[in-house]
Amino acid sequence: HDYRRASALALKGFHATQLPQLRAEACYQLARCAHAQADYESAFAYYYQSTKAWPEYALAQYGLGQMFVYKGETDKAISALAKVLDSHPDTYNVLLMLGNLYQRKDRARAERMLDRCVALRTNHWLAYASR
Repeated sequence: HDYRRASALALKGFHATQLPQLRAEACYQLARCAHAQADYESAFAYYYQSTKAWPEYALAQYGLGQMFVYKGETDKAISALAKVLDSHPDTYNVLLMLGNLYQRKDRARAERMLDRCVALRTNHWLAYASR
């Protein structure tokens, strides 16, 4: 993995355009590089910048949600991940994360999310174990 090169190319792409969606994609790629290298503060900053440039960008919202989970900010994680479900309602990993986050706040909602996970992947042990 050549994260340094990938980051340099993404940064070059960011500066080469004014289009919000392309800037969001560049920030997302920078975030992924930082995330993969366990640089969570930089990853958070780039995911956040990506979602500000393009709020509907589900991949960036998912990454931002992961960073909020890492930071222990459950309500913000739920908010970011719920935005992903708005456009991608059957995303197993998002449903599973939200189901686990809601277990601390809203047991009924958590069960609905986890039941949906089981319906999507009947043979996946993690959805069963989380219930």
